[in-house]
Amino acid sequence: SCTVDDACGICGGSGTVAGCTDTTACNYDSLADCDDGSCMLPDGCTDSTACNYDSTSLCDDGSCTYPSNTYYADTDSDGFGINASSITVCGGAPSGYVADNTDCDDTRGDVYPGAPGTMEDVDNDCNGIVEGDEVAPCLGDFNLNGQIEIGDLLIMLANFGCTGGGCEADLNGDGQTNTADAIIFLTIFGTLCP
Repeated sequence: SCTVDDACGICGGSGTVAGCTDTTACNYDSLADCDDGSCMLPDGCTDSTACNYDSTSLCDDGSCTYPSNTYYADTDSDGFGINASSITVCGGAPSGYVADNTDCDDTRGDVYPGAPGTMEDVDNDCNGIVEGDEVAPCLGDFNLNGQIEIGDLLIMLANFGCTGGGCEADLNGDGQTNTADAIIFLTIFGTLCP
């Protein structure tokens, strides 16, 4: 006896071409005139490059979503990244990446838009100009008039003997103003600041 469902013309049935006749199925067969029960209905995203890929899905339902969030490398951890190094991902920023791409130097944590100056002749705030507290002070120009002169000598003498750090005329950075600083001062006396 025939063991196959004969509705599709097999073993005397009325149909001639067996297949999936459901137009919403992934494996719809337009030539089939008899449904053989093989239809696979959409059940998820089958694209492995999509954010919502479902490895258990057999039939794509058109719901796939793709990476659309761009983040920028922040190698100096100042909260600002650079445009030259970006990634596009599905979710939030991975470690080491941020949404802001306005850093002008991603090797220094003290350089980013709006950063305070470090007095090193560096554009700390990324505005393209070295200005204000970004400008390095001229060694020995205590009164900030652009030259090392008598006014600075008077400040040096007034601070002579200062100890414990915070000494205005400490030129060698040892925390005190003494003969060593006076010798440095004398070697630069009379020069103009760059």
